[in-house]
Amino acid sequence: MQAIIKGLEKVRQELDASANNGSVYEVFPKTPNQFISIAELEVGSVTNLYSMVGRNVDALTLYFGEDPARCPFQQVVISVSLRITR
Repeated sequence: MQAIIKGLEKVRQELDASANNGSVYEVFPKTPNQFISIAELEVGSVTNLYSMVGRNVDALTLYFGEDPARCPFQQVVISVSLRITR
């Protein structure tokens, strides 16, 4: 999740830097601006989904009598996936 947010921040920084480069880059900001506005909405959706899944994983961990702080998200998802496929 952090990698997605960092990547979007880097695109934003490039866009801001291009604004200082003069007339050569007048066309450049149009495409990233469109991308950023769509990407920010998508990142918000993914963040919300990730948060909901995290809460469900914590609830599942508690259901099985474990401490959510000691069971990483990935471990729980892998364990559930293995049990479903058996």
